[in-house]
Amino acid sequence: MDHRRKTLFSGELGPLMLLSHVVLGNNLVTDRFTRRQFDLPVQAWSALYAISQFPGIRAKEIAFLFPRPQNTISRALATLEERGLITREASGEDAREKLLFISPEGEATLKPLISASLERQKELFGGLTGEQTRTLMSLLELVVESPGLIDSTAMDGSVFDQADGTEAESQSRWITGGSSSAGAKAE
Repeated sequence: MDHRRKTLFSGELGPLMLLSHVVLGNNLVTDRFTRRQFDLPVQAWSALYAISQFPGIRAKEIAFLFPRPQNTISRALATLEERGLITREASGEDAREKLLFISPEGEATLKPLISASLERQKELFGGLTGEQTRTLMSLLELVVESPGLIDSTAMDGSVFDQADGTEAESQSRWITGGSSSAGAKAE
């Protein structure tokens, strides 16, 4: 390992820096591939995958699965819709709310993306034994379930805080699947 990385990862902020490095490195590789092969940013690929797994999902629920600002998700969905990869249908409960579905073109696009992602997953975790991979996944699930993933008293609020603060609370509840740091209940 490069001396600078080793120093950074063994320092007082080592766990946070190491996790950031893994996530950002994988996003870099994935984004480069999805843009080059499919002209899609990584956010659109992850949204397309979520829609395929949960037909009828709402846009704001995608943030529960892939924590990103709502405007990033909105742009990704607009791209997918413009390309004919998804459709939006009015909700039976609220006509203003749209439910998202993958189109046949989206399914055709998704198939090679999933195949490449499975290979990427093997590549990324190939240096680990099966037991090590299971342990890592188990530990990461604990981190994901922690309210500290997207809410922070140390850094004064959610990563989704806007200048006016309007979306932060709502996004926080959707991502955690429950209450936010202010104690509000999920909608």
